[in-house]
Amino acid sequence: DFGVPEYYELIFLARKGDFYSSDRFIERFQRALQQSINYAIAHPDQAFQDYLKQNPDKSAKTRAWEQKAWQVTIAALARQQHID
Repeated sequence: DFGVPEYYELIFLARKGDFYSSDRFIERFQRALQQSINYAIAHPDQAFQDYLKQNPDKSAKTRAWEQKAWQVTIAALARQQHID
């Protein structure tokens, strides 16, 4: 009813003509993004621990909640970066 996709989607925006909208950057970004997703899928526990290392100020309650959310999120991660 509101034009919201019925699938999971993360959108990155860049200004036309900017370096971040160049074909070279987009190709590299997509490749790096997919590599990180592939790692997270193959090693979900280690990926979450890596995340926590970068965010050491989180409370135990927040860590527990985010770990549950992470376990649910893994199934929604993109298996490829193809753009229609």
